[in-house]
Amino acid sequence: MVSAGASFQVGEWAVYPQLNKIERGEESRRLEPKVMDVLSYLAEHAGEVLTREKLFEAVWTDTCVGDEVLTYSIKQLRRAVGDDAHRPRYIETIPRRGYRLVAAVSFPENRERGSELKLPPVGDDGQAHQEEVGSLDSKGSEIAIEGGPQVSQAPEESGKRKPRTRRIVWYTAALLAVAFLVAVSWWLLTSTRESATVLSAIPFTTYHGYEGRPTFSPDGNQVAFQWNGEKEDNEDIYVKSVGSEKPLRLTSDPAIDAGPSWSPDGSYIAFLRFANSRVAVFTVPPVGGVERKVYETNYVWKAELSGRKLICAPDGRRFVISERDSPSDPNALFLVSMDTGERLRLTSPPVGFEGDSDPVFSPDGKILTFSRKRAVDSDDLFMIELDADFKSVGEARPLTTRMPVKSRNFVGHAWGNNENEIVASLAYAANRFDLWRIRLDDPQAATRLEFIGEGGTFPVISRSAGRIVYEKGLSTVSIWSLEDSRESKRGPVQTRLLSSTQWDNQCQVSPSGEKIAFRSARSGFSEVCSSNSNGSGFLWLTRYNGPSCGSPAWSPDSRLIAYDARPEGHSDIYVVSAEGGPARRITDDTGEDIMPTWSRDGRWIYVTSNRTGSWQVWKTPAEGGEPVQVTRNGGFYGLESLDGKTLFYGKRLNELGIYRMPVEGGEEAVFLADALATGFAQTATGYYFWTPDRALTFLDSSSATRRIVAFVDRPPAPFLSVFPDGRHIVYSLVDQSSSDLYLVNNFR
Repeated sequence: MVSAGASFQVGEWAVYPQLNKIERGEESRRLEPKVMDVLSYLAEHAGEVLTREKLFEAVWTDTCVGDEVLTYSIKQLRRAVGDDAHRPRYIETIPRRGYRLVAAVSFPENRERGSELKLPPVGDDGQAHQEEVGSLDSKGSEIAIEGGPQVSQAPEESGKRKPRTRRIVWYTAALLAVAFLVAVSWWLLTSTRESATVLSAIPFTTYHGYEGRPTFSPDGNQVAFQWNGEKEDNEDIYVKSVGSEKPLRLTSDPAIDAGPSWSPDGSYIAFLRFANSRVAVFTVPPVGGVERKVYETNYVWKAELSGRKLICAPDGRRFVISERDSPSDPNALFLVSMDTGERLRLTSPPVGFEGDSDPVFSPDGKILTFSRKRAVDSDDLFMIELDADFKSVGEARPLTTRMPVKSRNFVGHAWGNNENEIVASLAYAANRFDLWRIRLDDPQAATRLEFIGEGGTFPVISRSAGRIVYEKGLSTVSIWSLEDSRESKRGPVQTRLLSSTQWDNQCQVSPSGEKIAFRSARSGFSEVCSSNSNGSGFLWLTRYNGPSCGSPAWSPDSRLIAYDARPEGHSDIYVVSAEGGPARRITDDTGEDIMPTWSRDGRWIYVTSNRTGSWQVWKTPAEGGEPVQVTRNGGFYGLESLDGKTLFYGKRLNELGIYRMPVEGGEEAVFLADALATGFAQTATGYYFWTPDRALTFLDSSSATRRIVAFVDRPPAPFLSVFPDGRHIVYSLVDQSSSDLYLVNNFR
């Protein structure tokens, strides 16, 4: 490394390493310390091809960094001196080798003044060419140039070469040509092998909290994403350059800013802002600045749709958004003008589906791919062809119904590096996500990206930079118990009852109080399990090993457990003995039947079903038979009251509001406006439920008064259940939930 404080000259620029500064005439530019170190080392070895390994050893000693750090440093150097990677005058990239400094370098403080190292000039094709190092005098002898290599050559006595000399030259040229072809073939062969082995995922962000929904800048050197900040208190939009450490914050509104999409020309980033019941589309410059609202809507967010809701169109003047016209409609995709707000429908999902989301344009803009969700854990990728004005041509057709994995949920996708490939994230278990290559002409030949491992969601790909960035989350859910101290001065004590490194949730206490049934992902898949009331005696009740199942519910006599499962692609209700054994199928419909509960007399099983096109509560005979529709205006997760006279239910998953109606039919009424049906439990004297601020609350049925039992510092998960004594409560909490972004270079 050049000694500290030793200035030198590179081309037109005077370099001052101690000041991290370069100057040219009146121009002065600052360099980051490590960028300056790279320049100094290149200058010290001017003309040499320096491998990445040498540069890492010299500049990042005892520090583990990825290739993107060096790439970033070289890019910053070229930007500082005004160099062009395709026609280099300063730094030349040697493919598969490294870099070399091709500009003239002199060290006036370390060498004799005027001493200069001359390098082969660079031609118009961007490659260095050998130039004569001197000129001939009148006798044909070469005149040496100061600082350059000394070469002399005796003049020819004759203007013609001898025949033997000519033959030797031709033989030598032929041998060199053969050697060159062999070397090129070897290089192509080894580079193909190397590209298959060097791919590895490295952390791109490692901040506290959640970083997700990445989007690349057009050149692939920056990534915009949403992050809830160091304090994990608010979602905003950030931008981070590849190779840098600190991101640039673009938004700071107290509302939730999410789902960024970079414009094709790089001039703005579009994103969604969620404020109360309204959702707006904003744009902001990627370097920060004034925000601009371009669109507003009521119905974008839907808990069941996990994909992106927004993407910029290839012309930069429009965008595609996933929304609906009314609360009961499925989400569809619409093309919207940035300037006028004019909207054009692109897709029309069938009635009863959750809808379409995660729109992605093909590289040529002629195809739009998206995810169409039928119900929870059941969707496929679809495509529609577009005309030159991005209007849909023909009907949407499925891409992934023939994939080798059933019962799936797509969590983001991107077009690959060729026109016939998509990279998609597939969630096929409770906490299992994989990235797959999917061929459009043969989805059955889909292959998993093994080098990424588990956990990849929301991939984005930069063709220009050969990079892929994706989101990788970590979450665990445990089951807890609490004793309601009621009027005692002693506060409630929470106890972790069941936990693992995966998910244990959807807990339900048996009516006898001796057992607990719950959903667990300990095997890597979502299964129904049970344990003793104190957490001991773990027992697998199902082993589907892939197809999702859950929502356990005890029969009144504690002998049977009903649950939902989708071994055939759609969800049905099954019943299994509390001791384990073969399961019995209760429902058989092409719709989705989920979240069973029992009537108090054990004769019926209530089911949430979309078989008529909308979510309603039905009941089916426990021994099998024709189901009967119970609700008419929407219903989700029905619970019969302890006296068997009233049915409590919600309207949609994760939508606040518990309703009630007579079991025999009649008018519905709001019972609790600030609670979820999946976070609600009954006792002989009242009702426990979670409020949005994570307060476990008790409603006294005799006085209609509320009492806060406890606050929790983590999000509750379904369900809430009470032991027969009415004082011991069992529930699930999200113990850990975080997400980072990962980067893969040289992705092909």
